[in-house]
Amino acid sequence: MYAGGRYDTNANAGPSSPEVRVLGQQGQLDQAALGHTDWSGEIGATLNYTYAFDSQAGNDLEANFSTYNRRYVDTHLLNLNSFTTDIGPRFYLGGVLDPSWSIRPFVSATYIFLNQETYMGGYGGGVNVRKLFSSVSYVDLTLESSAQHFEDHEEFPTNSNRTGHYTELRTSVSYQLFPATRLFGAASLAQRNSDAGFESYKELGLGAGVTQVYSSPFHLTAYSWSTSFYVGLHRSVYSDADPSIDPSTKRQDNRLDLVLTNNIRLTERLTLTASVQYTNNNSTLPNFKYHDTSASLGLAWSF
Repeated sequence: MYAGGRYDTNANAGPSSPEVRVLGQQGQLDQAALGHTDWSGEIGATLNYTYAFDSQAGNDLEANFSTYNRRYVDTHLLNLNSFTTDIGPRFYLGGVLDPSWSIRPFVSATYIFLNQETYMGGYGGGVNVRKLFSSVSYVDLTLESSAQHFEDHEEFPTNSNRTGHYTELRTSVSYQLFPATRLFGAASLAQRNSDAGFESYKELGLGAGVTQVYSSPFHLTAYSWSTSFYVGLHRSVYSDADPSIDPSTKRQDNRLDLVLTNNIRLTERLTLTASVQYTNNNSTLPNFKYHDTSASLGLAWSF
């Protein structure tokens, strides 16, 4: 469970420049529509439940639930509540005493609210394959597909154009390089087939990072601290041009994320987390070019 505060230099991911495209022509945005700063409060939680079947192979049933909630001081339109859950059995393969491979089919559901209005609901399923090398070194591969339904409302009158099928293949890797140093990486391929072609896209994601664990400086706490640095790249290519923006230009985005996180373990269960993130989204359409720098501070509790 996590609770904290966050500051963003571009909380609404608004364009960096007032010059945008409208119906294929150059338009000028009002200053209020550009990116602006804001403070927000965050609350998140993840619950994992495992039920062990009465079998020698060690198979079990896994159920996961996560929620993320964010409330802004000024940008109330983007107040967020999201809920995700999945459930499915995990079957272990290999030796009975040390099964290193496992496969897990699952069903999943997601529900998202913006400013207390239904934004999106989705349901689907997939399969996860995992290879363990040790307790902290592994390769994880997941294929998931879902039907997503986006709701129109006053602030987002064309939101339903995004309704359609979403499929993603993602993998994550963790490797313990040294006793106190862990490398991790991620890759993903995703495709959304929306009702409107200009909301359909294909996306490639790549990321890599490192975590270093070290003793508490000056013995400030009795537990180890850790620092992580992550670099992420995403490229999104949309299927059709949006005629309301520019009928001759298809949207293509390249996003860079840099994240630096420091975890200060205060007790066996309580950790103080400080994070700084920089995001730069470059696009073929100026309407979607933006950058944001954020800083957050919060407490994480595990049980």
